[in-house]
Amino acid sequence: MLLLCVVICLRLLVVGGGDGATKIGDLVAAIPTCEGRETILEGSRAWRSSSDHAIPTFIATNSSVDTADTQWTHKEFYQSYADERQQAYDDGHEHGKRPGDMRSAMSPFLAHARFVKERIEYKWLLYGR
Repeated sequence: MLLLCVVICLRLLVVGGGDGATKIGDLVAAIPTCEGRETILEGSRAWRSSSDHAIPTFIATNSSVDTADTQWTHKEFYQSYADERQQAYDDGHEHGKRPGDMRSAMSPFLAHARFVKERIEYKWLLYGR
């Protein structure tokens, strides 16, 4: 929801911007998610994939998603990143409290690597769940 609010605010701010203004083309998004939440991603396509100003989006998920159709149609790039095993270290602390914590932490870095590979230039990476 926060990501949606940021995008709406940016859309309102950049309509008549000058040379140094941020434009929609300067934005990309990174969204960590998990299996079973695909319908939420589909619902967010309305603001990420509008015909005039599509925002390239990287989605890190724990499911294996067939992305052949969605990748180019909606400017979405998926990567499967499995849930880490919950194991306590010698001193008793755990790596993460929930199974997807590592995927969430890595999403901006995985997204950057993918956007570089796809030759997508950006100034701002929006991160949201």
